[in-house]
Amino acid sequence: MADAPPSSSSSFPADRRPLLERLSAAGAAVPHLPLADLPTPLGELVLADGCSFWLKNDGAAAPVYGGNKARKLEWLLAEAKAQGAAAVRTTGAIGSNHCVATAIHASRVGLRTELVQTPQPLNEHVRLNILAASCFAHRMTLVGGYRGVAPAMAWARLTDLFRRQRTYPIPMGGSSVTATLGYVNAALEFAEQRARIGSAERLRIYLASGTCGTLAGLIVGLELAELEAELVGVRVVDEAVTNEAVVAGLVDGTWARLEALGLKRPAARVSWTLRHEGFGEGYGIGTREGAAAQAELALHGLKTEGTYTAKAAAVMLADLRAGHAPAQATVFWHTLNSQPLLTALPHDALKRVPAAYKPFFEVLR
Repeated sequence: MADAPPSSSSSFPADRRPLLERLSAAGAAVPHLPLADLPTPLGELVLADGCSFWLKNDGAAAPVYGGNKARKLEWLLAEAKAQGAAAVRTTGAIGSNHCVATAIHASRVGLRTELVQTPQPLNEHVRLNILAASCFAHRMTLVGGYRGVAPAMAWARLTDLFRRQRTYPIPMGGSSVTATLGYVNAALEFAEQRARIGSAERLRIYLASGTCGTLAGLIVGLELAELEAELVGVRVVDEAVTNEAVVAGLVDGTWARLEALGLKRPAARVSWTLRHEGFGEGYGIGTREGAAAQAELALHGLKTEGTYTAKAAAVMLADLRAGHAPAQATVFWHTLNSQPLLTALPHDALKRVPAAYKPFFEVLR
C-alpha cells in the first residue's frame, strides 16, 4: 500500500458551467465540484503542409493533472462526497490516465483512492502513470488480467462491510451517466465558442474513444445546444469495451437523467460514428500511423501519446489529407493531460511504488 500525500485545502476557481446554469433555471441541482479551469482553449492549428484543423485543448483543464478525466471527476467526486463516502475505488490498466486523474483529484477534495489494475505493454508513459498513482493512491492492487478485476472488486466491497467504510465505486474510465455530465457541460462550453470557427459547414469533431463517456457526453451536450455536428470517435480500446451499444446506452441514460431534472431533449441534430481502423494490434500497442501523427503534432507543440490520442489524430489527419473531412469545420478534441506531471511528484516517487509493481521498473535499475 502506498502512502497518499496530504490533500490540498486550496479553494477552487468558480468558473462558469453552462450545464449548471441550465439546471438551475429548471429548478434542479446536481452535486458538483469545480475542479477544472474552464473554459479550455479553442484555436486553429496549421501544419507544415498547410493541413489545418481546430483544436479544442482539454490538456490543461485542471491544475496538476488535466485532460478529459478532470471534467468527469467534477461530478463523480461531488456525488461521492454527497453520499458520505470516505474513499473512491476504480479500475484500469497500469498506464490508465483515468486511474492517475482519479487519485490526484480525489486527494484534492479529501477522498482516498483505491485502484484495481491490470498489466499492459510498457513504455515511459505507462511507467510515469504508475509512479503518479503510487504517490497519490491510498491502495493499489495488481491483478493478472481483466478476469481478475471482478473478484478483486467484490473482495474490496466485502472488506468495506467489515470496516464499515463507505467507498464510492467509479467504473473503468470514469464513464457513467454521472460522469457524462462533464462532457455535456463541455459541449455547451464549445457551443459558446463555436462562432470563432467562422464556417457555416457542419462540424466534424474527432476524439479518442475508450470507455465512451466523453463521446456520449458530447453527443448529448451538442444535442442540448442544438448545434449541428458529426462526432467521430476513434476506438482505442478492445471492441468489447468500446462499441456502439455502449455509446447509445450512455446517451440514453444521460438524457433520461437530464429529462428527469427538467431539461427537454430537442430533435436530434448530431450524428456520430465509431471508427475502428486506428486501433491497431491491441490496447496500449502503438501504430505506425499513430507514431507519425505524434511526431508531426509534437513539432507544433501538441503532445499526444500512442495509446489514445495519437491514434485518434492519425485517423483525422488521414481523412483531411484524403479530402474526406472539411478542413474549415474539422475539430480535434484533445483529451490528454498536458500538465508537467513528473515535476509534481516527490523525489522518492520510485520508493513509493508497491512491491507488485516493482518489476515494471527493473529495466531502469
